[in-house]
Amino acid sequence: MTGPARLLSQPQRQPLFGRDATRRIEQAAQALHPPFTLMARAGASVARLACALALQNIARGAAYVRTLLLLPWTLSMGVVGCFWLWLLNPSYGPMSYLMRSLGMEPGLMLGEPSLALLLVILVTAWWSFPYVMVMMSASLQSIPAELYEAIDIDGGGLRARLRHAVWPHIAPTLGSTALALGILYLTLITLILVLTGGGPLGSTATWSFEVFSSAFRSVDLSPSSVISVVVLGVNLLLGYLYTRLTGRVSG
Repeated sequence: MTGPARLLSQPQRQPLFGRDATRRIEQAAQALHPPFTLMARAGASVARLACALALQNIARGAAYVRTLLLLPWTLSMGVVGCFWLWLLNPSYGPMSYLMRSLGMEPGLMLGEPSLALLLVILVTAWWSFPYVMVMMSASLQSIPAELYEAIDIDGGGLRARLRHAVWPHIAPTLGSTALALGILYLTLITLILVLTGGGPLGSTATWSFEVFSSAFRSVDLSPSSVISVVVLGVNLLLGYLYTRLTGRVSG
């Protein structure tokens, strides 16, 4: 077989990344994973530290309060996602009922593109809240009481305590826990899958969710492979920083 017939009979070479795959990779590169990771960590850091400080000063009932605050971390992400789906349901959820009773229109909540990412960040921070709180509580308990007494003798107040006693002791722990949560958030899929499914309009689609969606929903391995390599590289970098920081602290 020669000529045009031979050319037509030969299988056409397909590029590794077609137009659709390239478009999906570009969408994933523009996904809101870095803001999601940073905001989920920073959104509750102050609250976690405040709760840890409050637990240090509670004289009675601290064990019950600590147990109650640890509850979200004991639940699976699927249970947490279903719980917040019920809370944020625009038709019969408690949050929508409360907003209507205050004369406010709840809208679609998780179905609102401009609001969905913030709500997912809120849920993620609520779920991971106890982990950092426990780490901060353990770090605060290691501060010698003599430091507080010396600051009080010198006439220092709350600001001096936070600056010269609290912060130097919790900074290494805060850094290591932030890196550990960063690694966790990079691979977070279940909460997003249960809450929004990556929508609306891809506003909550992260890198790891794009890998899952491309590989298991669309069966398109080209973009998922590229994004997986990117996520692996970022995880390796965070893991290296984590081992360096924790090794320096333990040393």
